[in-house]
Amino acid sequence: MKADALILGARGMLGHVAARVMSAHAQVLTAGRADANIIFDARRDDGDFGELLADLRPGGLVVNAIAILAGDIVTRHSMTYLDVLSVNAIFPHRLAEAARARNQRVIQISTDAVFGPAAGTVTEADPISPCDLYGVSKAGGELHDDHCLTIRCSLVGPPAPGRNKGLWGWLIQQKPGNAVPGYVNQLWSGCTTRQVAEICQCLLDDAAFSAIRAKGAVHHYAPNRSISKYDLLRMIAQQVRPDLRIEAAQSPTMMCRLLDSKHRSLDALM
Repeated sequence: MKADALILGARGMLGHVAARVMSAHAQVLTAGRADANIIFDARRDDGDFGELLADLRPGGLVVNAIAILAGDIVTRHSMTYLDVLSVNAIFPHRLAEAARARNQRVIQISTDAVFGPAAGTVTEADPISPCDLYGVSKAGGELHDDHCLTIRCSLVGPPAPGRNKGLWGWLIQQKPGNAVPGYVNQLWSGCTTRQVAEICQCLLDDAAFSAIRAKGAVHHYAPNRSISKYDLLRMIAQQVRPDLRIEAAQSPTMMCRLLDSKHRSLDALM
């Protein structure tokens, strides 16, 4: 039996949640560097994707949650420009080409970092303005093919078991009783990994996917009210580390890039 969906990056922050949410409603395969149905490394693969996509039905949905994140680029000295560009910018297009040949659909997860930190409120109609390698590479990986949908968002959520990446993972690793700075001059408009996973679940439906895609190739998804990074950290800490003290602080770099949507079609799915 062919699967309905394939989740790429199944051990990542979004991928492990999407796999759990979607597998409750459909036949789902996972792909990743470990602990997945299919062992796959986008940094190492240089062939075609026939084997990767072979067990996904025609019309099936691929969710590309593979990415080299901004934090990895800064902290991992072994990371090269070629690694970042091959995974974030080139791989999605190779995936889209292979999926088209098999009549399969692709959701590409992009980021608010395709805009500069002082972009203000931006919609899909605004020109992108990435300011770092991460933003440039993710902008290069956005898909505009007819069978593809690019979702720009800013994600927060628990890391996969055994991994401590992202803001949530960083907070979990703090020493007991630590005082942690939360930036009041950095604003965030985003979504949880659970919310994006549920959107992907809705888009398993061919008609829903086609209706969204007909309104545009790129959609912003930021269903929650915008808050400061200080307030965001306080909310997470209340749930997972109530022993921590989140202290209001000023970041040397002010940030105000808030995603809005001229479509709001993804919001309507929920």
